[in-house]
Amino acid sequence: MRSRGLGVSMLLAGAAFVAPRPELQRKSLHSRESIAAHAADPERDQRDEERLESLKAGVAATASGATAMVPISLIDPDRLTPRWEFQLDMLALDIFLFGVVYRYAIRAGDDNPMLKAGVAGAFALPRALFLVELPTNCQALPLNCGEPLGYFSWSMIFQALWQLFVGVTVLFFALYGLERAMGVKFVQRFSSQG
Repeated sequence: MRSRGLGVSMLLAGAAFVAPRPELQRKSLHSRESIAAHAADPERDQRDEERLESLKAGVAATASGATAMVPISLIDPDRLTPRWEFQLDMLALDIFLFGVVYRYAIRAGDDNPMLKAGVAGAFALPRALFLVELPTNCQALPLNCGEPLGYFSWSMIFQALWQLFVGVTVLFFALYGLERAMGVKFVQRFSSQG
């Protein structure tokens, strides 16, 4: 048993004295050069800073939107079902993406309330309409789902209004929180220059 341990020790000691292969030395040198070039690239640093600011915008919007999302979700008729949980998860993702897009859409120096409302509406309206479930009595080509409009039945209208209420309320909270985060310089607005 002792001779076996001695043999392994000698093998390891001998391996330590073997010269490294030239191709590994070239790879190592290339890696060091790549790291040095990355460290000296101001454009890359700028892009990394922008990514961090976008991440902070998404987190700030999601945290603010969750303030409204939690109480509203508890009055949802579908609460505590797998569908409800999935919709909440997708709403959180929607709010995060809203924060990132909002940061780029509303740049430093922009003070247009219609543009701000338009960005929020571009997230709230499609989400509300995508969540509408068609009744089983709908007929295709042309779409007819019943009274009052043919295209939209009463149940579809109520679903769309509910989802629009949820989306607009949550996005309003997200927008407010994101504007506050930008106001206190936690999140930097995207600059058009550069």
